[in-house]
Amino acid sequence: MSIPPGGEPPNPPGQSGWPDGFSYPSYPAPSGVPGLALPGGEEFGSPDPLVATDFGGWVSRIIAAIGRSWRPLLLVQVGVALVGALFSVVLGMGGPGSFAVTVTVIAVGLVINLVAMAFAQGASVYVVIRDAAGRPAAAAEITQSVAPRVPALIGWSMLGWILTCIGFFLFFLPGVYLGAVFLAALYGVVMVERAGIGRCFELVHQRFWRTAGRMSLLGAVALTYTIVMIIVLGLVPGGPETVVFSFLSELLMVPLMMVVAAATVVTYAELRGHEHHGLRTTQLADELEQARQTR
Repeated sequence: MSIPPGGEPPNPPGQSGWPDGFSYPSYPAPSGVPGLALPGGEEFGSPDPLVATDFGGWVSRIIAAIGRSWRPLLLVQVGVALVGALFSVVLGMGGPGSFAVTVTVIAVGLVINLVAMAFAQGASVYVVIRDAAGRPAAAAEITQSVAPRVPALIGWSMLGWILTCIGFFLFFLPGVYLGAVFLAALYGVVMVERAGIGRCFELVHQRFWRTAGRMSLLGAVALTYTIVMIIVLGLVPGGPETVVFSFLSELLMVPLMMVVAAATVVTYAELRGHEHHGLRTTQLADELEQARQTR
C-alpha cells in the first residue's frame, strides 16, 4: 500500500463509504499567515505585538512599543519640546512693542505649537503601528502621511479637550469620562480610520471599564511623574524666568510623552482587536497605507 505525498493512507476497499484510494488532502501552511485567532488578536504561538487581551499584555506591549520605536518617538517629542521651549523664551523676553505685535507673536506661537503637537501625535501613531508590523517607514514617508492629517488632528483634538474641560468644570465625572474616551481612541481613530469623535465613543463603549482603568493608571503615572518633575525644576537657579528652566521643563516632558504615545496606540489596537476578533497589527498598518494612498 502506497501513501500519497502529503496525505493519509488510502482507505482499504470496502471499509468506508469513500471511493477506493481516497486520501484526506493536506494543505501546507503558507508562510506569513497567522495561526488560529483568539478574541482580541492573540494566537497560539503568535502573540500580536500591539493587540492585548489583558492588563499584563497591555503593559508589556507598551514597553515593547517604546523599545521598538524609541528613536522616532524621541525625535518627534524632542522637536515638540524645542518648539515649546522657544515659544516660552520668546514670551519671557518681553521688551518694548505694541499690543498688536504682542498678540500677533502669541497667536503665531500658539499656531506653531498646535501644528507641532498634532504632527507629533500623528507621527507617533504611524511609527508605532508600522514598526510593530515590521514595516518601518522613512522620515519622508512619515511626513507625507501625517502632514495631511494635521488639520483634522488639531480640530478633533481641540473639540475633544474643550468638551473634556467643560465636563470637568460642570460635574467633574463627565470630564473624567470624556478624557478617558478621547485619550484612548482619538488619535488612532483620526490617523487610521480617518473618522471623528463619534467613532471614539463607539470603540470605547464596547470595553469601557477596562479602558477607563487603563487610562486612569496612565493618568496616575503622568501625575506622579509631573510632581517629581516640578520638584526637580524647583532646583533650577533663577526659576521659571530663565532660559534653562524653559528648555529643561520641556525636555523633561519628553519621556512621559513617549510613554503616553505608546500607551494610546496600544489601547487603540486593543479596542480594535476586541471589536474584530483576530485583528492583527498588520491590518492596522494596511489601513494606514491605504489612507496614505487615497489622501
